[in-house]
Amino acid sequence: MNDQIAKLYASVRDVFFLEKTPITTDSLNQIAKLTIITATASLFDILVFIAGALGRLDATLLTVWAAAALLLPVSSLLGRKPSQAPRAIKTISRRGFRKTIANAALFAAPWAALPLLFLGQDPITDILIVAVTAGMAAAGAFMLCPIPAAAIVYFTLIEAAVVVGCVIAGLGDYGALAAFTAPFVVVLAIVTLRSFKLSRERSEGLRRATAALDSLERANRELEKMRGDAERDAVIDELTGLQNRRGLSREIARRRASPRAGAAVLHLDLDRFKQINDTLGHAAGDQILRHAAEILRDNTRANDFIARIGGDEFVIIADFNGDQHAIMDLASRLIRAMRRPIRVEGEICNFGASIGVDLTSDAPDLGAMVLNADIALYRAKAGGRNRFHLFSPMLAEQVRREKSLGDDLLSSIAERRLEVVYQPQFNGDDGRLAAVEAFVRWNHPSRGALAPSEFLPLARRLGVAAELDQIVLETALGQLRAWETQGFRLPLLSVNVSAERLCDPTLPEKLALLDLPKDRLSFKIGEDAFLAALEEGLVPQIDQLAESGVALELGGFGAGNSSLTALMTHRPSRVKIARDLVMDVAQTPQLGTLIRALTEIARSLDIGVTAEGIETQESAAAARSAGCDRLQGYWFAKPMNAAAIFERYGRAPATPQRATRADAFTG
Repeated sequence: MNDQIAKLYASVRDVFFLEKTPITTDSLNQIAKLTIITATASLFDILVFIAGALGRLDATLLTVWAAAALLLPVSSLLGRKPSQAPRAIKTISRRGFRKTIANAALFAAPWAALPLLFLGQDPITDILIVAVTAGMAAAGAFMLCPIPAAAIVYFTLIEAAVVVGCVIAGLGDYGALAAFTAPFVVVLAIVTLRSFKLSRERSEGLRRATAALDSLERANRELEKMRGDAERDAVIDELTGLQNRRGLSREIARRRASPRAGAAVLHLDLDRFKQINDTLGHAAGDQILRHAAEILRDNTRANDFIARIGGDEFVIIADFNGDQHAIMDLASRLIRAMRRPIRVEGEICNFGASIGVDLTSDAPDLGAMVLNADIALYRAKAGGRNRFHLFSPMLAEQVRREKSLGDDLLSSIAERRLEVVYQPQFNGDDGRLAAVEAFVRWNHPSRGALAPSEFLPLARRLGVAAELDQIVLETALGQLRAWETQGFRLPLLSVNVSAERLCDPTLPEKLALLDLPKDRLSFKIGEDAFLAALEEGLVPQIDQLAESGVALELGGFGAGNSSLTALMTHRPSRVKIARDLVMDVAQTPQLGTLIRALTEIARSLDIGVTAEGIETQESAAAARSAGCDRLQGYWFAKPMNAAAIFERYGRAPATPQRATRADAFTG
């Protein structure tokens, strides 16, 4: 019950005190239109009343009343146009509410004055006064029904004046007056109640509409936020928080739309990231990438653009004002910072970065500059790790030619259009055939036979050096078996192993799938491969190969400290004296002394010694006198195909296969 009373009170309060009661633009337009109609009706009623009352009322008083009554409708007709609409508002203020009530009272005043001034003259005049007054009361209330409080004030003033006028005039037939005015009162009550109900319905509907609009606005804001988040996520690398490749494309498009002079593009690739990712796992790789991203943020300016465009590759776009040294200093700082070891998954990790740089002081074509920086990065990685390289048109031409050659090499590898040749090695004491070393050769379709130095470094840059090793190994093993079916049993087959092949963690498993000849296969490991194995922590893998029955040869012995380190960490079955030492040994006596010392070190550890690169009889004699027990070089035999090896050394397997240069073993 109390709740119902409270709701009724709230409804009455909303109507009469306008607490949060919304007045729509349509409601005000309706009042404006009806005001013009009511003003016209008011003028007509005034004229009717004057015409009917002439001769019955005091002319002076009637003139004063008529002038006052005409003033309001005339001012309404002259002051408004039907096409004009009130300004749009959402709610009416208390001041506006009071003004509306005052205007309603002002318009009611002349019609309230009419019964007060003129009732009691004669029955016809009284009926005319009551009829006109009641009509104007109903018309005005109907006009003001969109604002119920104003309609009630307007109606109440007029009807109260009629009652008071009747009392003042001493009219006793109140029943007749009541019966006469009752229809108008009923009509007015219906209109007022209807307007009250419509107002409440409109208020509730507006409240619901407002709530729905608010809900839609909130939903729209959420959608806008979600779309913004989605757009942001689409260009942000989730792992590092940097822009991604799509963000780079958007940045290039943005700068193309508003070009400005001068730009520098740095294309950065992490060194040794793949090895860390493969050995320590993807979590460690992710930590490395996040660490690299922090280094990039710390060493660049706030307006520089940074993106991770995939894997371990990053791109920086910086403004360039012509100061090339500033960009070079940035590249150097990044390389130094990347080289600092960090602890990942409990392990100390060393990695680095190679950087390609392109600069321009003109309005840049950033799309082309990113490609140019990639070309420079290619050259930086080809030159070794932890360095940067500047792009130049000459570099682009070199890379173009190299790319063409690289495409041909990849095609030849895929189609197995590579040749394996074999160079014999001989015992130093009696010249017997001791082994053959397998090499790969490439006969280019248009450039002819290429030296290994022309395509093996390219294979390493293309990442196919390990695949080349596999082709050579499979081909040589197949040839070894073919020779055996022909009655030629080769004492030993030596095959080169690149750094990429040696650093493959799955190499032992791959070799286990091959039928390797026990104690008749040797892997030659160059100094660069051994250094890479030490850096990758793969020395146990090298030892595992030795335990599987594959002999190991360490090439380039005497050329650097790594060779002596190799002898201390694990024992190869054989070492090969560096080619540069052997080729000049006949002309430089000190080299003979050095070779003799190296040979004595190896022999003290029960390791065989091979001298390669022998091209003269004097070099052969010096190598023999220095204690080398195996000799190899052009002086004895050049690399040859399998048929030539069989023709020269396999035709008479019962007799010793001696070197052609027999005089090298005399004396």
